[in-house]
Amino acid sequence: VKGSWAAHVSPSGHEYYFNSVTSESTWVKPEGFEGDGRAMRPPTFRSDAVLSCPGCFSIVCLDCQRHHKHEHQYRAVFAQNCVVVREESMLVDGEVLHPVRCEHCKAEIAVMDSDEVFHFYDVIPSNG
Repeated sequence: VKGSWAAHVSPSGHEYYFNSVTSESTWVKPEGFEGDGRAMRPPTFRSDAVLSCPGCFSIVCLDCQRHHKHEHQYRAVFAQNCVVVREESMLVDGEVLHPVRCEHCKAEIAVMDSDEVFHFYDVIPSNG
């Protein structure tokens, strides 16, 4: 499976490796990979904040935009350490929203809309 590894760039701008035969992915350069093997590059984006869960301080988003009217709310397409609870929903202004909880402490920190955009509202922002 030596030649089946390929380098890719994650949404945060970090390089990772994916094995097309085993579907394994890793941040660490795998044995047999031929290339420069830089596992981490500086992010290529400018995020408004890095968001953390207020219950356990796990990072939940690296790339987000601050809401233009509600300065303590953020939206993002990519999130981590989160679980979308699709069995639960609420209707707000005609749109179905699903709660999003921290994967570790289960705190409710956001909702996901029908376009699969995360809307974070109960998070701790830090400088992006």
